[in-house]
Amino acid sequence: MFVIDVLRHISPGSFESVMNLLNNEGCVGWRFVQTVPFTVEEVNQALLQMVAAKAVSVWKYSDKPPPNSVEEMSVADVECAADFSQLLFAVTAHGMHLWDQWSPPTDNDRTL
Repeated sequence: MFVIDVLRHISPGSFESVMNLLNNEGCVGWRFVQTVPFTVEEVNQALLQMVAAKAVSVWKYSDKPPPNSVEEMSVADVECAADFSQLLFAVTAHGMHLWDQWSPPTDNDRTL
Protein backbone atom coordinates (compact mmCIF):
# COMPACT_ATOMS: atom_id res chain seq x y z
CA MET A 1 0.00 0.00 0.00
CA PHE A 2 2.98 2.30 0.39
CA VAL A 3 3.29 2.36 -3.40
CA ILE A 4 -0.35 3.32 -3.85
CA ASP A 5 0.02 5.99 -1.20
CA VAL A 6 2.89 7.73 -2.99
CA LEU A 7 1.31 7.24 -6.42
CA ARG A 8 -1.86 9.02 -5.35
CA HIS A 9 0.27 12.17 -5.07
CA ILE A 10 2.09 11.82 -8.41
CA SER A 11 -0.16 9.62 -10.52
CA PRO A 12 0.96 8.95 -13.16
CA GLY A 13 4.48 8.73 -11.86
CA SER A 14 7.78 7.30 -12.96
CA PHE A 15 9.52 4.45 -11.19
CA GLU A 16 12.21 6.88 -10.05
CA SER A 17 9.60 9.19 -8.52
CA VAL A 18 7.98 6.27 -6.68
CA MET A 19 11.37 5.20 -5.28
CA ASN A 20 12.27 8.74 -4.24
CA LEU A 21 9.00 9.30 -2.43
CA LEU A 22 9.00 5.91 -0.71
CA ASN A 23 12.50 6.54 0.63
CA ASN A 24 11.89 10.16 1.59
CA GLU A 25 12.67 10.66 5.27
CA GLY A 26 10.38 13.70 5.55
CA CYS A 27 6.65 13.85 6.04
CA VAL A 28 5.93 12.62 2.50
CA GLY A 29 7.75 9.29 2.44
CA TRP A 30 7.58 5.95 4.16
CA ARG A 31 11.25 5.54 5.01
CA PHE A 32 10.42 5.62 8.74
CA VAL A 33 8.68 2.22 8.68
CA GLN A 34 11.85 0.21 8.18
CA THR A 35 15.52 0.54 9.07
CA VAL A 36 16.82 0.31 5.50
CA PRO A 37 15.64 2.04 2.30
CA PHE A 38 13.13 0.34 0.04
CA THR A 39 15.02 -1.51 -2.69
CA VAL A 40 14.39 -1.58 -6.42
CA GLU A 41 13.52 -5.28 -6.14
CA GLU A 42 10.96 -4.67 -3.37
CA VAL A 43 9.29 -1.87 -5.29
CA ASN A 44 9.30 -3.89 -8.54
CA GLN A 45 7.59 -6.75 -6.72
CA ALA A 46 5.06 -4.45 -5.05
CA LEU A 47 4.21 -2.82 -8.37
CA LEU A 48 3.77 -6.20 -10.06
CA GLN A 49 1.41 -7.28 -7.27
CA MET A 50 -0.56 -4.04 -7.51
CA VAL A 51 -0.80 -4.35 -11.31
CA ALA A 52 -2.00 -7.96 -11.03
CA ALA A 53 -4.60 -6.82 -8.48
CA LYS A 54 -5.69 -4.05 -10.87
CA ALA A 55 -4.83 -1.44 -8.24
CA VAL A 56 -2.18 0.18 -10.44
CA SER A 57 -2.14 0.67 -14.20
CA VAL A 58 1.05 0.91 -16.23
CA TRP A 59 1.68 3.14 -19.20
CA LYS A 60 4.52 3.42 -21.68
CA TYR A 61 5.46 6.12 -24.12
CA SER A 62 4.11 5.27 -27.53
CA ASP A 63 5.94 5.55 -30.82
CA LYS A 64 2.60 6.44 -32.43
CA PRO A 65 1.50 10.04 -33.03
CA PRO A 66 1.02 12.42 -31.37
CA PRO A 67 4.50 12.84 -29.86
CA ASN A 68 4.87 11.92 -26.19
CA SER A 69 1.59 10.02 -26.15
CA VAL A 70 1.24 7.05 -23.84
CA GLU A 71 -0.52 3.72 -24.08
CA GLU A 72 -1.62 1.38 -21.33
CA MET A 73 0.26 -1.90 -20.98
CA SER A 74 -1.29 -5.29 -20.32
CA VAL A 75 -0.44 -7.21 -17.15
CA ALA A 76 1.47 -9.75 -19.26
CA ASP A 77 3.56 -7.01 -20.89
CA VAL A 78 4.36 -5.49 -17.50
CA GLU A 79 5.41 -8.88 -16.13
CA CYS A 80 7.79 -9.26 -19.07
CA ALA A 81 9.26 -5.77 -18.79
CA ALA A 82 12.90 -5.97 -17.79
CA ASP A 83 13.21 -2.29 -16.95
CA PHE A 84 10.54 -0.21 -15.21
CA SER A 85 12.53 3.02 -15.55
CA GLN A 86 10.75 4.08 -18.75
CA LEU A 87 7.23 3.26 -17.54
CA LEU A 88 4.58 5.38 -15.85
CA PHE A 89 2.39 4.09 -13.04
CA ALA A 90 -1.07 5.31 -12.03
CA VAL A 91 -3.49 4.40 -9.27
CA THR A 92 -6.77 2.92 -10.52
CA ALA A 93 -10.19 3.45 -8.96
CA HIS A 94 -9.82 0.00 -7.38
CA GLY A 95 -6.43 1.03 -5.98
CA MET A 96 -7.97 4.14 -4.41
CA HIS A 97 -10.70 1.96 -2.90
CA LEU A 98 -8.03 -0.28 -1.34
CA TRP A 99 -6.11 2.76 -0.11
CA ASP A 100 -9.29 4.17 1.52
CA GLN A 101 -9.59 0.97 3.57
CA TRP A 102 -5.91 0.90 4.62
CA SER A 103 -4.73 1.73 8.13
CA PRO A 104 -1.21 3.04 7.56
CA PRO A 105 1.56 3.06 10.16
CA THR A 106 1.93 6.28 12.13
CA ASP A 107 4.87 8.22 13.52
CA ASN A 108 4.48 6.09 16.67
CA ASP A 109 5.48 3.08 14.55
CA ARG A 110 8.86 4.56 13.62
CA THR A 111 11.76 2.10 13.49
CA LEU A 112 14.60 4.58 12.94
